[in-house]
Amino acid sequence: MTQGCRVIQGFTQRYIAYLILIILNILFSLIGAVAFEWRTGLTAVGLVPLIILSQAIQLAFIKGLTESKDKIYGESSQIVSESVMNIRTVYSLGSIDLMCNRYSDKL
Repeated sequence: MTQGCRVIQGFTQRYIAYLILIILNILFSLIGAVAFEWRTGLTAVGLVPLIILSQAIQLAFIKGLTESKDKIYGESSQIVSESVMNIRTVYSLGSIDLMCNRYSDKL
């Protein structure tokens, strides 16, 4: 259950960071356009919906990559953390090679 909470917290933090990045990107782009020339600023304001759409597509792409990466490496990282937490048991039972094989299979 703790692992699930960590995954949700990590996803939430990344999602909020991407949203802040998108908002700042749009804001500074508009400020820069207006500071450069007012006509360029008006054109940029007209293109805000297109900019928002492109940022939403980029966010969806990044989210998909993150989820696939978490899915791929989730089980292997679980094996590593389990081995490290129980290193005495793994060593005393001579299961080091078994754990290494399980880890390589999951990768």
